[in-house]
Amino acid sequence: AAYGFFYGHPGKKLLFMGQEFAQKREWAEYRSLDWFLLDEDVRHRQMQDYIREWNRLYKKYDALYYNDFDVMGFEWMDCERAETSTVAFVRRGKTTKKQLMFILNFTPVAHEQYTVKAPCGGTFREILNSDAPKYGGQGRLNESPIRAKKVTTDKKKETAYELTCYLPPLSVVVLEYDYKK
Repeated sequence: AAYGFFYGHPGKKLLFMGQEFAQKREWAEYRSLDWFLLDEDVRHRQMQDYIREWNRLYKKYDALYYNDFDVMGFEWMDCERAETSTVAFVRRGKTTKKQLMFILNFTPVAHEQYTVKAPCGGTFREILNSDAPKYGGQGRLNESPIRAKKVTTDKKKETAYELTCYLPPLSVVVLEYDYKK
């Protein structure tokens, strides 16, 4: 979840040496990185694969960097659920296509039917879930596309959208969508 917040939040990305495979010892200039950990424990290779996927997504989706310094590039969808330690936000690129929504759970509690505000109606497709088995997770994924549905809010009878998904514990779920008015 922490790496998902790091990659999703605006700003330039910097990993210190060894973080890409969860090195246990602090890096020191007088010795090499602990590359041997990749052969000793599968969890280090899973972390390396997870970071590799984030780097691939960063190159593929301009929503992760294009509007880093513009208010247009970031919007909270939900940051008011302290009791569940969950947050959600969107990142926008230079077009209305391939926008990203991040839903993060910072607790060891799963949310089977997690409902959250969506930026628009339409179909949302999961492109990354840190609970995937290839990253050491349990495989609790949102394999089917998720439809955002229209809801009426109490405030001024505004029209809004929300979606419901499975939110695994201690995880990040990243959804791709095309913005629709």
